[in-house]
Amino acid sequence: MKKMFFSAVLLCAAIFNYGQTSDLLITGIFDGPLDGGTPKGVELYVINDIPDLSVYGIGSATNGEGSDGEEFTFPPDAVVAGDFVYIVYEQPMFNAFFGFDPGYTSGSMRVNGDDAVELFKNGVVVDVFGDINTDGNGEVWEYTDGWAYRKNDVASNDGIFTPDDWNYSGINALDNETVNSGAEIPFPAMTYSFNSGIVSPKLTITGPSDNEIYYMYPGEDPEVVIDFLVEGFSLVSDGKLFIKDFDGVSAAYEVNPQSSPVMLSEYLIFGSGEHSVTIELRDNDGNPLDPVVESILNFSVKEVVDVNDVASLRDKTTDDGIVYRLIGETLTVYQRIENGKQLWIRDNGAAILFFMPDNSDGLNEVGNSYKNIVGTLELNNGLLEFVLNEDHSPELVSEGIEVTVHDASFEEILSGVFESDLVKVSNVIINDVAGGDGTFIADQNYILNYAPVSKKGTNDELILRTIFHEAVYIGSDMPDSPVDIISIVGNNNGEVFIVPLIENEILENVLYEMNVTDASASVYPLPVNDKLNFESGINEVGKFEVYSISGQLLMSEKGNLLHKVLDFSALVDGVYVLKVSTIDKIYSYKLMK
Repeated sequence: MKKMFFSAVLLCAAIFNYGQTSDLLITGIFDGPLDGGTPKGVELYVINDIPDLSVYGIGSATNGEGSDGEEFTFPPDAVVAGDFVYIVYEQPMFNAFFGFDPGYTSGSMRVNGDDAVELFKNGVVVDVFGDINTDGNGEVWEYTDGWAYRKNDVASNDGIFTPDDWNYSGINALDNETVNSGAEIPFPAMTYSFNSGIVSPKLTITGPSDNEIYYMYPGEDPEVVIDFLVEGFSLVSDGKLFIKDFDGVSAAYEVNPQSSPVMLSEYLIFGSGEHSVTIELRDNDGNPLDPVVESILNFSVKEVVDVNDVASLRDKTTDDGIVYRLIGETLTVYQRIENGKQLWIRDNGAAILFFMPDNSDGLNEVGNSYKNIVGTLELNNGLLEFVLNEDHSPELVSEGIEVTVHDASFEEILSGVFESDLVKVSNVIINDVAGGDGTFIADQNYILNYAPVSKKGTNDELILRTIFHEAVYIGSDMPDSPVDIISIVGNNNGEVFIVPLIENEILENVLYEMNVTDASASVYPLPVNDKLNFESGINEVGKFEVYSISGQLLMSEKGNLLHKVLDFSALVDGVYVLKVSTIDKIYSYKLMK
C-alpha cells in the first residue's frame, strides 16, 4: 500500500525539541460510525525528523486485559518533523469517511471505543492512550462512536496515561455521520501543534543592522563590531562561537572571549566593497551542531579619501559615491534651513555648498570653523555640493569668527572663482522682469547692470535670482536707485548668478558723493538753510529725491535741471543725500543742514 504522510506546515507550527524521549507520539484515536464501526485507528505526530521509522511499533490493549505488546512494527520509512502518520484497521472506509488514504493498515487497530493503544520505541512503551488494565466502558476516556484528541503541547507520556491531557467528543458523537467534514463534532484531524518549552539552540545577530556601511580612513581599519544573542545554548558548557566564513571563504576562527560583542577586525582584514560574515555555534570539539545554527551579517566598507582644502575637494570626482574627508579648517559664511540645512563654507582658497540632509548638529552657526568634515560630492544642476555623511560629526575648531565679504566685479563672479561664496556687488541697478509689478517675485531672474556712475566703469550684466522663497524681500518694492547687494554665488548648469541673502529687508541704497564743483551743476547754500537750490546747464526734466543717511526716502519731486528749489524747512538738522536723476544721468550729493 502506498504510504501517506501529511505535513503540518500549513496546519501548525511545531517547535522541535532536543532530547525528547520519543520523536513520535499518539495525537488522536477514533471509532467510526460506518459499517463495522469503521473507520478505526490512530493519528501519530512526528516531533523531530525520523530517518528510520522501523524503531517504532504499535499495539492495542483490548477490554482492559493488559498489554498485548508490539503488534505492528513500522517499515524503515523516513518521516520529517511536522508530519502526521495514520495507522488504521482498513483503508476503504477510512478513505470514505476522511477523504484521503492512511499511511499504514494493521489488524491491531481493530479497536473499539473502550480499548487502549500503546506506542513502542525499540520495544519500550513511550506513549499510551487509555488505561491498558481497565475496560474503557463508562470511563472518562471512552470514545465509542467518537474520538479523543491530544491537547496541544502535551508531550509523550512514557506509558503513564493522564485523561486530562486529552479532549473528547463524547460517546456516539459520530453516530449517523457519513463523512468527518459534515459531522457536528468532527475529528480534528491534523490540528495538533507542539511546543516543548525547551528552546532550541539559536544564534541571532542583534547589531549592526544588515547592509550597514563602514568607513575606512587612511591608516585605519574599519571597526566592525557584531553584537549577538545566544538562546538554548551555553557558550560556557555546551560549546563555542566560531567565525565560520568570510565572503564565502571558510574561516573557522574560534572567537575569544566567548561573549558579545565581537570585534571582527581582530580576526579579518577588510578592503573596500561588499562583505559577508557567518558566525556559527559549534560543540566543544569544534564540530557544527545538527542542525547547523548560524547567523549571517552583510555589510560594506567604503574607503575615505582625505583632501586638504576646499579647492582640492572641488577638483575631485562625484562618481560612485566616493567618500571624502575635508581635513583642513573651513569657515561657515552663511546658512539656510531648507529640506535639511544648507551651509556655505570656505577656506583661504575656495568655497562650496555643504548640505546636511537631516539638519543634524555641526556647522550650525555662521562664524564657526570646522575640520574633518566627511561626505560625498554631488552635482546638482551644475552646482557642486558636499553632502554630509550622517554617521560623522565635523570637529569644531573655533566659534564667533568674523565673516568677510568679497567685493567682487561682475567679471570675477561670472568667471566662477567665487562659486558658493559670499560676495558684494556695488552700485548696481536691478531691472524688473517683463510684466513685473515693481516688487520682488520668487523664482525670477532679474538682470543687474552697473549704474552709469560706477566704481567699476562697465555695463556688464549679471543675473540676480530670487530662489530663497522665505527671504524677507520677496513681495517688497524693488529699489529704483543703485544699490549694493551682498549675495551667495550660484550656478545653474553653467549659468552663474547671485542670490541675495534671506535677511536683507531692503537692499542697501548707495548714493555716491559727486564733486560739487562739477561745472555742469551746482547746489547751494551749503550747509542748507530752509531752501536748497539746484542749478545746471541742462534743460531737461528730472527727478529730485532726498534721502536720510540711512537710506530712507524723505522727499521726491520732479523739476527742470536748469533750476530747482527744494524746501528743507520740515527737515531736522543732520546729514542728507540728494539724488537727481534723468534718463541717462544720476547726480548724488551729501549735504549738511
